[in-house]
Amino acid sequence: MRTQHVARTALLLTAVSLASGCAVVDVQANPASYPIGLRLVTSSAPGPCSAPPLTADVAGTACDLAGSTTYVLGPPLATLTPRSVARQSPAAGPSVVATFGPTDTTTLRDVTTGQVNKQVAVLRDGKVVAAPVIKAPITNGSVTFSFSTAAQADDAATALGATSAR
Repeated sequence: MRTQHVARTALLLTAVSLASGCAVVDVQANPASYPIGLRLVTSSAPGPCSAPPLTADVAGTACDLAGSTTYVLGPPLATLTPRSVARQSPAAGPSVVATFGPTDTTTLRDVTTGQVNKQVAVLRDGKVVAAPVIKAPITNGSVTFSFSTAAQADDAATALGATSAR
């Protein structure tokens, strides 16, 4: 039963990712990662974004790392600090894995339980690193984000605290 739950969670985390594909080829991690914020996305629009980094603890507007999408975000849901952030270069596409300690794993579970089928932005220094749709509560303390390009994964990994390249 536990194995089935873990397998289902891994599959759902892939669905939460920005694009498909995840298998470990090369991993670099930094145990001293930066705090990240979680906020509900109320809307987003593609195109150049010039909003300043979101620093207030109220609803506001933020850009993605590339400055190519504008997000309107609700107030903070939580602040978490990954225990590690690792780049992965799988054959199916590059990804980043963030792993959390016990306290943040509980917070992540509680927040994602209340946000199923909603888009939640992951912020670092007031910019959106990723904005997946939560398909199921994240209960295992590990989140995998998959990207279309290695450059996108590298940017996200660096923003989240990984220190070395693929």
